[in-house]
Amino acid sequence: MDRVLVIDDELSIQTLLGRVLAQSGREIATVGSGRDGLKAAADLAPDVVVLDLRLPDASGLEVLRALRMRDPEMAVVIVTGYGEIGTAVEAMKQGAKDYLEKPFDNLDKLRLCISRTLEDVGARRALQRLQQLQARKLPQIALVGDSPATRALRDAVHRLAGSEADTFLILGESGTGKEVVASCLHYESPRRTFAFVDVNCAAIG
Repeated sequence: MDRVLVIDDELSIQTLLGRVLAQSGREIATVGSGRDGLKAAADLAPDVVVLDLRLPDASGLEVLRALRMRDPEMAVVIVTGYGEIGTAVEAMKQGAKDYLEKPFDNLDKLRLCISRTLEDVGARRALQRLQQLQARKLPQIALVGDSPATRALRDAVHRLAGSEADTFLILGESGTGKEVVASCLHYESPRRTFAFVDVNCAAIG
């Protein structure tokens, strides 16, 4: 179940958000101060934080910075009052995902905002899981040895793997490990999640 933390000192807003989001099948926690919000975020690990810009003990921007310092991936939706759009834009620049304006006259917009943010969170986590799974499947290839020549070769492979070039020419006598070097280049590069295909050019034609 998706977990949403609401940080807002207005009881009416807490009640409204809690009711609307609970109707959508979300688990809701509400607190009324920045300090309590930071503690709740650490304890509950919410999927989304709905954060008011005006709190009794801190500004919403301060709480946003503290939340994202603890977790740079934390999804935060800012709640603003009339005339605070400039501050909401600043919050977006600092990493907030979206903002909502009080009063909440359009509850469908509120639901859509939270749903969209949760979908983004889910998509990001799914991508991270896929990348981790793919990384586990990568073959363990290494250039073994500690001679000056081998160390220089490892350094060259590491340096070139970060290049945006898509073609490398590897020279050497037969049996010197050109395919191993090519594999290392591939699996250290940003293209590591794609298949490494070995083609025998001598057999073509």
